[in-house]
Amino acid sequence: MAHLIDVDYAEQFVLPPCIEDWIAPTHPTRFIRAFVDALDLEAVGITWASGEGGRPAYAPGLLLKVWLYGYYERMRSCRKLEQACRGRVQAALAALDAADEKHLHPADADARVMKCRDPNRNAFAYNGQAVADARSGIIVACDVVQDCNDEHQLNAMLDTVAEQAGQTAQRTVGDTGYANGAELAQAEAAQREVVIALPQSVRPNSDKPYAGSNFTYDAERDVYMCPHGGELTLRGVRERKDKGYVLHRYRCAVKDCPHRDQCTKDPKGRTIERNQYADVIQRQYDKQQLPHVKADLAKRGYLIEPVFAFIKQHLGFRRFTLSGLDNVRTQWSLLCTTYNLHKLYQHWQHRKLRLDAPKPTPSPNTFCLIPGGSRIHHALQPAYDALFFQLRSRFRTRSPQQIPCAP
Repeated sequence: MAHLIDVDYAEQFVLPPCIEDWIAPTHPTRFIRAFVDALDLEAVGITWASGEGGRPAYAPGLLLKVWLYGYYERMRSCRKLEQACRGRVQAALAALDAADEKHLHPADADARVMKCRDPNRNAFAYNGQAVADARSGIIVACDVVQDCNDEHQLNAMLDTVAEQAGQTAQRTVGDTGYANGAELAQAEAAQREVVIALPQSVRPNSDKPYAGSNFTYDAERDVYMCPHGGELTLRGVRERKDKGYVLHRYRCAVKDCPHRDQCTKDPKGRTIERNQYADVIQRQYDKQQLPHVKADLAKRGYLIEPVFAFIKQHLGFRRFTLSGLDNVRTQWSLLCTTYNLHKLYQHWQHRKLRLDAPKPTPSPNTFCLIPGGSRIHHALQPAYDALFFQLRSRFRTRSPQQIPCAP
């Protein structure tokens, strides 16, 4: 006989229920718990201050699990985390009595006016940086800066990669925003292989025959040659303090050039300016003409752009919810760590990696989450090192009371 299944609210368990039985074996909560348990929190810089008065403090590892779980599930406020811990069975593995919500004033002294996608609109913002490994897609370095562009971030991010991964990649590619002569010269001096997309202004332009990029520099004679063979000789030097370089000015001396009206509107003749980094930029351009280098540069878009797309679309993060540069950096580190956890969760779910708690006295030179790396696939070890250093870089100078609380 057919019957309906209903609930008996007065029914009791013969044996007390165990939370472990309510969580699927491969649920992300278990992965996050295993990940945090595998961390040496003191090495990361997460500690707690003991005191005689007041209520007992929550364990730092427990709080970190809750924050990572919240970011993993697109929850970034204390109120939502509290509701989740009370209402979601999955969150029962990492309970949290959330602190009072702190409402921040919209004015932020650390934020800077930056251009938006809408060219007619500017807004107070921060500049989030990230470097991803081409093979695994893992973020190996991240930071937040106040600069309104990326011109001076290339070597700073490479330094962070070297600190976190032990070395930089065989080749680092970046978009046009990082095309800065001084930065390219610094990377070249440090023997770092970088390929940065160059602006159109330094590439030969067939559509504009008299564009500056179509003029050729003769280093031996220190003159520029125009497309028709005319010479532009050195006429002066000026300093651009705002840009940090010196410009050498070259001017055409051909008074009766038949192409003058097409080439320039300056009554004194066509002028070309050259800074001290022009040779470095030219070497960068010449290198990018090599087929294998050109192919690597073409991959840039689908290596790093999916990282920001995932954070914006999948994690639903469109704006920082904290105020102050240090707090924003911490939030960005949590977001990047969450992105990496999503990547690594797939391997953990299919038993391709295992997380173990650290040994009581780990070697000071061992920065892997698995002691010695013996139980982790060798290709994933850099990803764990990156996660470790991301957390350490944000929390090593912060006490638990300083960890920011999102509104």
